[in-house]
Amino acid sequence: HQYIHDIVDEQTWLSEKHHLLQTYSDLIFNNKQQALMNIKLLKRKNETLLKEIENHEQCLLEHLTTECIRISKDYPSQNLYQYYYDLSDAEAWLGEQKLYMMNKEPSKDELITQTFIRQQQTFDQTIENY
Repeated sequence: HQYIHDIVDEQTWLSEKHHLLQTYSDLIFNNKQQALMNIKLLKRKNETLLKEIENHEQCLLEHLTTECIRISKDYPSQNLYQYYYDLSDAEAWLGEQKLYMMNKEPSKDELITQTFIRQQQTFDQTIENY
């Protein structure tokens, strides 16, 4: 019983698929002329697009070349600006350190004077390291 039921199900499935394939075949056959025209149209559009890409490619390459040349010319000036920025930063830092060291009042106490000398030496070493 089950065997016959499975066979009937398979035949139904095959019939449905056959009908679906027949429908596709009819659509393809009936629309062959339209499909051929669409293919030709797409081919022409593709050729036009390729020509546009070729035209834009040259323009883009020229633009990139110009920008590369401009950037390479600006590179030394960028280094100079960075140097002046670092220099002004160092001057500001050095000014702050001088103010810190100048605020120390001279003392008659030997221990405070020795501490001040060590701080001065540390300061000098910090300047050397900077």
